[in-house]
This record gives sequence, structure tokens and C-alpha cells, in this order.
Amino acid sequence: MQVESVQFLIVGGIYLVEHLKRVLLTGAAGHIGTAYFKHAAERYSFRLVDVRPISNHGDQEALLLDLAEPAAAAIACEGMDTVIHLAADPRTTAEFYQDLLGPNFKATYNIFRAARDAGCKRVIFASSINAVFGYSPERQVRATDAPCPGNVYGVS
Repeated sequence: MQVESVQFLIVGGIYLVEHLKRVLLTGAAGHIGTAYFKHAAERYSFRLVDVRPISNHGDQEALLLDLAEPAAAAIACEGMDTVIHLAADPRTTAEFYQDLLGPNFKATYNIFRAARDAGCKRVIFASSINAVFGYSPERQVRATDAPCPGNVYGVS
């Protein structure tokens, strides 16, 4: 049984109380954010954030915020234990100044800064295959290889 951010467990007939970690999930309306939330919704107390409306969030907190604004990132991170930062414009043909600068660069910087200022214990930052897409298709990319983006999105 789950009540707000406390989970009650019954072990050997004894009730144990376990406080759920508070997790900020940015990009919650996107493909990966939606799938991750669906997978982990019962395990954490979420604050879901996106610039687009977030559907099917149940009783979890959902905020529409533009994280390219420092104040919005501070609001998002306040009181969180962990940040999972998935927010970005994933279009490989997107224009740098018009489409990528705000969500992919400013928002990422702001989230890391706000998480530090708010005392978040962990920030999880997702990457993309586009970070190494510039390598030749014949080359096997290894975890130790330096990034080699094939487009501006891959740089972000």
C-alpha cells in the first residue's frame, strides 16, 4: 500500500515504513520519459517536468516548466533526492540557435546547477547514440572512445 511518499511494507506480520525517494524526471512527456515513468511509477515519488503537457501521471506531481530558465530549474529541483534529466530536443536536423540552445544546452546547465544548489544527491544524465554517430559505420565504438557526434544534436 502506498500513501503519498511513504510506502508500508509488511514483513513477518510487522509494518515497516519506507520513505520513497523523491525523483525529478525531466522530459517526462517524451518517449523515454513516459516509458521510464510507466516502469518506475510505484517505486518513487515523482515530480514530472516537461514543456509539453504530461498525460497519465496519476497522483504524481506534474509541472509545465521551461528548464532553459534558471528559476524554473530551481523550482523543479527543490526537495528532490535524485534528478533524471531526459529533457532535450532530439531532432537530428534541428537548428542550433532556434531549437537546441535552450532545451539541450541551457536547460542541461541549469538542471545541474539547480540540483547542486538544492542539495540533490544524484543527477542521472542520458546520452544518445548521436554522441558517437560520427564514427565510420565499419568501426566498433567502445565505451572508452571519445565522443564523435555526427550532428549538432549529438554534441548536446
